[in-house]
Amino acid sequence: MRAERVALIATPERYDRYVKWIAEQEGVEADQLLATLKARGINVSSFVLPETAALLDIPALIVHSVDDRTCDIRGAQRVASAWRGSEFFAVDGLGHMRILKDPAVIDRVVQFMMAP
Repeated sequence: MRAERVALIATPERYDRYVKWIAEQEGVEADQLLATLKARGINVSSFVLPETAALLDIPALIVHSVDDRTCDIRGAQRVASAWRGSEFFAVDGLGHMRILKDPAVIDRVVQFMMAP
């Protein structure tokens, strides 16, 4: 699949950390979940977004809230630094989930996605 533009909101830097957080929230053993995913051909631990982003050349908008306690903003900043042609849009007070419903964030993402 080829995308012309990408918008990432509250993105984790390393997906193994995110899977561990989800497991913790759901009361599931994180190591067991990672092993199950790996057995099914999904090696979450090998997906480190700044490394992948460095290989990409399509425009990207990376939106992250300063107060996100689930995914540290520094990880999102490293993703933006590694991704050529990306824009970083920081907001505050929206955490990890409220950011998805914020009118200013939605407007910014729509503007970015509709740009020529």
